[in-house]
Amino acid sequence: MALIAVGDSLRVSVTDESPVLPTTPPLSLLAESGRGLQLVAALTHCWGVDPQERAKSVWFELRKDVA
Repeated sequence: MALIAVGDSLRVSVTDESPVLPTTPPLSLLAESGRGLQLVAALTHCWGVDPQERAKSVWFELRKDVA
């Protein structure tokens, strides 16, 4: 896991050894799994995937609260 300050945001990045990119398939209301990326999308400013040859990094950014 990596934490990086990017302007007024904090970027959190997690890398795994699978080149398979994540998907957000439609889910039934009774599904017991598969909501991880939906939660990330709902709770963060933005998120994305950096594919690599034999791995991938999934990241999200949290904006600094500006009052």
